[in-house]
Amino acid sequence: MYKCDFVDIINKYSTPLYPVKTDVSPVLKRSDKIKCVIFDVYGTLIISGSGDISANQVNLSGSEERIEALLKRYSIKADTEELHVLFKKRVVSIHENLKKQGVDVPEVDYPDVWKSVTGITDRKKIECFTLEYEMITNPVYEMPGAKNILSFLKKRSILAGIISNAQFFTPVILEYLLGKEIYPGCFDQKLIFLSYKYRRAKPSEYIFNKAVEKLSDFTISPHQVLYVGNDMKSDIIPAKKCGFKTALFAGDKRSLRTRGMGINEILKNSDNIITELSQIKVCI
Repeated sequence: MYKCDFVDIINKYSTPLYPVKTDVSPVLKRSDKIKCVIFDVYGTLIISGSGDISANQVNLSGSEERIEALLKRYSIKADTEELHVLFKKRVVSIHENLKKQGVDVPEVDYPDVWKSVTGITDRKKIECFTLEYEMITNPVYEMPGAKNILSFLKKRSILAGIISNAQFFTPVILEYLLGKEIYPGCFDQKLIFLSYKYRRAKPSEYIFNKAVEKLSDFTISPHQVLYVGNDMKSDIIPAKKCGFKTALFAGDKRSLRTRGMGINEILKNSDNIITELSQIKVCI
């Protein structure tokens, strides 16, 4: 069996990133009786170099040499551009099949896609390749204030959860960037909802409704939850629909997705606009 260490891979490629300031001003409203704060990951808890985790967001510019070296190491004959095209085509094909089965917003499992594209059958090996490719094309780093706000929530006995478009490597990246005491330490694992596990991605209401169901086990109603995310379409609108209080995170220009909405339309759906994660303290 192929051997590699996910942490070693992340450490190899991880370099500091910093948020790009937006011209958005915060709008903060205190909501009483918030018992849980649920976060998006990419562009909210961690900085994403491409702004999101998505095959469509991958930017190969400036990464060609490292990808070519990666392909050589894994004995993959296709060149960088060809491989990227094959990957996207496979994703489209899987999405089409899932839609025929009634899945509204399909999600893929990256190692499964790469397995079909590269011909690598060893699961561990294809997972290692997947993680390396991701770290090259979508560099990530901790969002300023993430550790502090999560520690604050734990001290206040406010539950923390995640609803995010994500892959198998996302928890490993979170643990590496934030530390074990924060992830998984500050989160309730019953409130972690990652898209690849459900083959459904945000903005599908399915994954949000799964969270609502599980929250009922904690005797927490939707209006007692604050959802924090950086995308109006994928985060804020579906969170609002299921009854959560909402906070649009506008702290990094790379990842802020207003979807063409002006401030008035944003505030119809988002109870708050935050530009720093520490501002969550004011909202709860």
